[in-house]
Amino acid sequence: MYLNHLTAVVIVSFFVLLPIGSAVSSEIPEDHETVEFPSDLKVSKFWKKRFPDKEPEIPQITAKFRKPEGDGPFPVVILVHGCGGPRSNLVMWADWWAARGYASLAPNSFHARGFSEICTDFERVRQTARVEDVYGAVKYLSTLSIIDTSRIILMGFSNGGGTVMDAVSDAKQIRFEDLPGKIVASIPVYPDCGFHTPPYLVPMLILVGDADDWTPSKLCERHLKMRNNSPTVLKIYPGAHHGFDGDANTFLPNVRNFHSSSGLGATIARNTPAIESSKRDISAFLDAHIK
Repeated sequence: MYLNHLTAVVIVSFFVLLPIGSAVSSEIPEDHETVEFPSDLKVSKFWKKRFPDKEPEIPQITAKFRKPEGDGPFPVVILVHGCGGPRSNLVMWADWWAARGYASLAPNSFHARGFSEICTDFERVRQTARVEDVYGAVKYLSTLSIIDTSRIILMGFSNGGGTVMDAVSDAKQIRFEDLPGKIVASIPVYPDCGFHTPPYLVPMLILVGDADDWTPSKLCERHLKMRNNSPTVLKIYPGAHHGFDGDANTFLPNVRNFHSSSGLGATIARNTPAIESSKRDISAFLDAHIK
């Protein structure tokens, strides 16, 4: 649920709403291009009963597209930012994945809803809405001929880590199985494991630091003891704080923290050994679980 604190990457986007059923373009985007697609909004029975003659509007999500060299089709990673919005770690990871032959798509869940961050109020954009953005990203990617939609990986950071856990939760099985692409793995990075519960539908690799005072690693350890449908691997990095793949080293006094006695404040700090270890662990995880 939390901020991925690094030097901000500015993605120019606009607040646009589209009616349900709007088509997405199948035009192949350029490398580093900002693209748009509709969130995969699920219309509730309550809405239909209260507004029988009105279709809800849904946010048009902007996202940064990255592709490796070559013609494809490429496997793809959906990179899901933290509560502070898109940060420069997404660029670092997009480049790392591209060097391994993966395309990537990094949606911005906040701007289309009128926010720049939710670290001070998580209710601004709920996890359910962010999961719908991920599903919308899968549907968009399925329109691109250069994408191998049989190999889609989710990778989320902090609040986005929770999103990629919920997106593959057993509770989402019906929607999950109805997607036009196949999500084959989920990689939450310093997620708040206390708010998310197995079983999960795909193999999962959880990466967190043992010094994290915003999303404590001990909450993720219990996931290994719970019933699950797919393999779950947990890697805990010694001395690593929240945002270990970022550039910042500071204490944030005003962010919400459900694991602090005051309910506020968290430490963020870059940890280069944890970054390098996480890359090795992801590579090993893919070799073991993704064919």
